[in-house]
Amino acid sequence: MRTIAVPVANRPECAVALDVAFALGATLGSDVIGYHIRPNRRESKELDLHSLVDTAGAWPAESEAQISKAAISAKELFSEMAQGYSMELAAKLGTPAAPKAVFREKLGSADKLFPFIGPVSDLMVVSRPKKGGGKKASIIMMSALMNTSSPVLILPQKRVRIDFERIAIAWNNGQTESLLVHGLLPLLKAAKDVVLITEGSNHQFGASASDMTQYLKAHGVKARRKQVTATNTADTLVKTAKEEKAGMLVCGAYTRRSLTSQRLFGGVTQHLLSGSDFPVIMMHV
Repeated sequence: MRTIAVPVANRPECAVALDVAFALGATLGSDVIGYHIRPNRRESKELDLHSLVDTAGAWPAESEAQISKAAISAKELFSEMAQGYSMELAAKLGTPAAPKAVFREKLGSADKLFPFIGPVSDLMVVSRPKKGGGKKASIIMMSALMNTSSPVLILPQKRVRIDFERIAIAWNNGQTESLLVHGLLPLLKAAKDVVLITEGSNHQFGASASDMTQYLKAHGVKARRKQVTATNTADTLVKTAKEEKAGMLVCGAYTRRSLTSQRLFGGVTQHLLSGSDFPVIMMHV
């Protein structure tokens, strides 16, 4: 895992995301790239359904002075966090032996920028928005999930130390979960324990939990399977992950078949995003 991307603004939840990103980067020898999104005021404020960001609303209006001040403070926060982890600030990416911290400003809306940022990032780290607020954080989280085509680590608002050594995977035989496993192999290899949690009957057409466990073991991952039963799948997944001492839950992000701006994601995904504060790594394809 060579590149970890973090959308940066000088806000408490961004400090949380940067703290985790730099800690993981130090563990895996990954570059940390901070992206400050500078809104393009020439773009239309109306977001179409294809962007799927209208679930969070439009980016709040700001003056040019506010936009410039936000960019400066974002870079200051990123620099302070990099210094705290003794990671050199640089204009170009580093190497596994000498990873770098790179700050970049991008002009435009999150939904239009993330399709360019995501494919060149191994992992994106964001924090959940505040309940009942946090419009910018909501737009960033939604855009990251819907437009990056890469794994997204979603954190609580509060500062948290994640145990990367124990990881739970919600396994449902799906393509999304398979892509997540392949994308997260460096992280899974570094873990001491990986548990695949299966619940009920799998309706996805793909590799079984047993087959995936064997595949992971062939890659040197200490993987095992745990079967559970549940009346509430999301609650059970989080509860089981905690019981297994996992620091995070890896899970596919699934949308509803009938998309509306109010209820974009399916029940399990929606609960993991807004009804729980447990760290999750998700991806939508």
